[in-house]
Amino acid sequence: MRFFQTVHTMKKIIFSITISLFVALSFYAQQSGVSINTSGSNPAPSAILDVSSTSQGVLIPRMTQSER
Repeated sequence: MRFFQTVHTMKKIIFSITISLFVALSFYAQQSGVSINTSGSNPAPSAILDVSSTSQGVLIPRMTQSER
């Protein structure tokens, strides 16, 4: 019985650490933004993600009805 309590406690600790890291990274992303480009330019100040290219586009994955 004590083993299961220890495992449950460890799961709580890991979950708490994961949530804390997610919140910290979200805060960092909101503050600085991320830029994906080949020119090395900084992201737009109001953007979380700034993607720019003069020769390529963005491919968004598609799902069929059965995959959803």
